[in-house]
Amino acid sequence: MAAYVTIKTRLNNLQRGCPVWIGFTVQLTSDYPSSLDRNGCPVWIGMGVQFGSDWVHEFVGLRSIAPLDDTVIELRDCSRRAEDLKKERTRLTNQIRQQLWRYYPQFLELKADLAAAWVLELWDRAPTPKRARRIRMSTVVKLLKKHRIRRFTARQVIDILRSKPLTVPEGVTASATSYIGSLVRRVDLVREELTAVEQKIQAKLDSLKARAEPADGESTPEKPDTLPDATILSSLPGVGPVVLATLLSEASGAL
Repeated sequence: MAAYVTIKTRLNNLQRGCPVWIGFTVQLTSDYPSSLDRNGCPVWIGMGVQFGSDWVHEFVGLRSIAPLDDTVIELRDCSRRAEDLKKERTRLTNQIRQQLWRYYPQFLELKADLAAAWVLELWDRAPTPKRARRIRMSTVVKLLKKHRIRRFTARQVIDILRSKPLTVPEGVTASATSYIGSLVRRVDLVREELTAVEQKIQAKLDSLKARAEPADGESTPEKPDTLPDATILSSLPGVGPVVLATLLSEASGAL
């Protein structure tokens, strides 16, 4: 029993350096000695490729693909969503930085992550150089203490914000602050969603670790003393929940 499939592929002409299209036929057959998997499907098949009138036969090994576990599928979706949220956060912070360069470059002298909660709260309290000249020392002290920031003192933050500002029209300041306010709300939403996704990833990883561990803690020939993949990979340096979820979901076949 054989199946024939005609494939048209694009190859490069090495002599002239231009791509050409060629057609060839692939024959898939199970006439070769083969074994059957648990579903009765052939595991080993033969493949022949026809170029013109010549057949080139090869013996190719295939294996049946088992469906992924439900937890692994959820981990894959969560890890991809976390990656998308991080890219969105980076895109939004780049737009905030671009707007700050228009009227408030001294705010960037803090050299902090613009997506950090304390930075966005500081901007909300002093969104313009005029507002920065009226901010109180006690307000900055409470803000830094609330977010446990020890890199700066309140005096250093106020000195940076009150440094010589740019001379720009009021319209530039108004439009930039309005745009940044919209970006800040979106960054807050992305941060909340990212936190929720990371918590869900951690819960799924904990369930995978607990599922593979023996209940009585004893190893027998029927239950060998082996650690689950999640436990082994999580012990590697630098592997956090998101990286671990990506390894278990995207590379689960190799593991």
